[in-house]
Amino acid sequence: MNVLLAAIVALHLTLAQEERQVTLEFPDGSPRERFTVVVDAEGRSVRHGGATRWHANGQTAALGGYRQGERQGAWTFHHENGTKRASGRFQSGMQIGRWTYWTEAGRPDAGLSGVYLIDATPHARGSRLHGQRQGRWQFFGTGGSLALEGHYLNDTPDGIWKVFHPDGSLEPELGSGVYRLGIRVGPLPDEELASGRPLIADLKDCLHALPPPDVDEDELQDLAAELEQWVFPRGGGEPASTAPLIFRGRAVIPVVLRRLAGLELAHPEHVRIGARLVQDLLVPLHSGFGFPWRAENDAPDQAENRGAILRWHTLWDWTRENSAFHSLVLPLARPSKNAAPLESNPLLQTLPPELRAETPALYAWRFGPVPTSRSIAENEAAVSRALGWLLRHQDPTGRFSAHSFSRRCSGSKCDGPGHPDRDVEVTALALLALLGDPDPGRRVRNADSIIRAVEWLISTQNPDTGAWAVPYTLRDEQRGEEYLAISGHTLNDTALASLALCEAFLLYGHPGGALDRATRKAIAYGQSARNADQAWGSRAPPDGTNELFVTGWMTMAQITADKAGIELDPLMRHGVASYLEELTDPLTGRTGYWIRGGRTFREETLEERWPAAMSEESTALAMLCRLLLGESAEHSQALQRGAALLLRRPPVFDEQQGTIDYRYWFFGTQSLSLIGGDPWKEWSPRLRGAVVQTQWRSDCAEGSWDPQLDPFGHRGGRVYATAILALTLEATLRYCGEGL
Repeated sequence: MNVLLAAIVALHLTLAQEERQVTLEFPDGSPRERFTVVVDAEGRSVRHGGATRWHANGQTAALGGYRQGERQGAWTFHHENGTKRASGRFQSGMQIGRWTYWTEAGRPDAGLSGVYLIDATPHARGSRLHGQRQGRWQFFGTGGSLALEGHYLNDTPDGIWKVFHPDGSLEPELGSGVYRLGIRVGPLPDEELASGRPLIADLKDCLHALPPPDVDEDELQDLAAELEQWVFPRGGGEPASTAPLIFRGRAVIPVVLRRLAGLELAHPEHVRIGARLVQDLLVPLHSGFGFPWRAENDAPDQAENRGAILRWHTLWDWTRENSAFHSLVLPLARPSKNAAPLESNPLLQTLPPELRAETPALYAWRFGPVPTSRSIAENEAAVSRALGWLLRHQDPTGRFSAHSFSRRCSGSKCDGPGHPDRDVEVTALALLALLGDPDPGRRVRNADSIIRAVEWLISTQNPDTGAWAVPYTLRDEQRGEEYLAISGHTLNDTALASLALCEAFLLYGHPGGALDRATRKAIAYGQSARNADQAWGSRAPPDGTNELFVTGWMTMAQITADKAGIELDPLMRHGVASYLEELTDPLTGRTGYWIRGGRTFREETLEERWPAAMSEESTALAMLCRLLLGESAEHSQALQRGAALLLRRPPVFDEQQGTIDYRYWFFGTQSLSLIGGDPWKEWSPRLRGAVVQTQWRSDCAEGSWDPQLDPFGHRGGRVYATAILALTLEATLRYCGEGL
């Protein structure tokens, strides 16, 4: 007993002697964080004892304690204004028991408050609130090693996430980073990188790639012998073809990885063997993707090659049980020569902690090279300029303001404000334009703007109904007073916002997360607002009247939801098709707005300047709906005759004749790009002449289009005009005809 007591006292004294206080500072020298560290059993410095963190303004941000590197016991957190943000207890770094949250105004925040329970399995450990994952979670790989660690917000990855290799080292790029709404928006902060364990020198003892579930060890041994014969041909002759090995598919990957792990990277011949294994086998097996392999054997190159081997193993560990990954995801995600490398690919960034293995074929071209016959290369510069203008004029909240966008101008002010009740509409259109960007690498770089727009739409959605009816400010100039009004465009706003959220969820969403829930609520509201056995009107609840443009946007949203796996009303397709038949003249193919075969919609005050006879907008919208509902242009007289009508009214930029109609050009371009063939070849150059050549090329307005030239531009202003024409130029990447 005395010996045991002496050992405990000695250990206590050792820890006490090795304790030291650490203070981290802001750039101005003020304290950012202060905590105590001790040396653990593995010789690492870990936090142990009291800790305080401050905001940049000097207010206390957090106060609590650590035990052997993990948060432990009572903690309190504060907003920048000094009010309390959260209070509760941690157990081994996980929230447990009752936690209370408050808003900056000091009001209780019921969303995150409640009793937290720790959920622990052999593969994962973290806290749950009301059944949803909240706060810190850890995931464990083969053998129980930590593979993934990060934070959830309402079951969605949000905050810092770190990926660890089988040897315990931190992976700085692939999967690791800062996430918002399940999307990676930036790399790991420098302090997180500095805290990671470095790579070990020898990989042979820590890496053992497991076979896929449908391959046993005996088959792997046969493949290993075949691989060895390829590496070292009999008689020292030329290497045999790789085709037989590549033909074996995924089963070859663990064999190659095991061979890589056994290389002596300081040996020049082994470095050359590694280059062959990577370039001739792994890269083809991964549809052209690959991690860089250095050809030299000095110390920096050895470190780079060790990192590449670890990344290959980690990627395999994530995906070995998912047969769709190598055959479907990687081919769809193959970038063009100017696209981002593997580590920055948006599909791979959303892999942890769940792999999103399939992008519906309707959206496939947004992740790969566009066939030459449908190339939008000539429009790319104009799209880039348009998206640049939109990004420069986005509010910090994520909103795109129809009326007040000029507050974001630099230098000369852009004119063309719209009405303040159109913010939901133009934010949805701008978000759709960003999601349809033909450059996958640029979509990654713009991820933060995309996420902020998504967050703003979710924040303005009615959480009970799923609809949008956003209050806005009007000013009475005579009285000098401001007052609040409510948008009267509930169904139109809801249709567009639903479409934007559906696309965001389908392309990048996290199942079960905030975006998923908001999207499902919006689609459910749209389904409830449809008239029985027909289409949508402009009012909710439905009153039996139908309206073509609300129906068009709602149809697009519902079809996108269907592609995202959201169950639809089976009668919707028939109801919309019946409504379109009622409005379409079977002899001419023209769809009227009010009556069968009539003209498109025009406000009476605008008819003189923009005659309805100069536009086939109603027909173009009806054609797009027909195509999305599955009607075949090859067998549909309505589509064939409608296409002929559109070609008689191609895009022409003529103010005097009143032919300018941005929304018509959008619907027409979407429809004819899906039909393809001669109609598209005839329409496409006319579109470029009308749109690309009339885009602003100077001052703050560079990249935008003038709204006052369009019959509907006075509603949504310059943001509307720029977003709808950017979408028009993106038409060949918005939907893939083969996926209909």
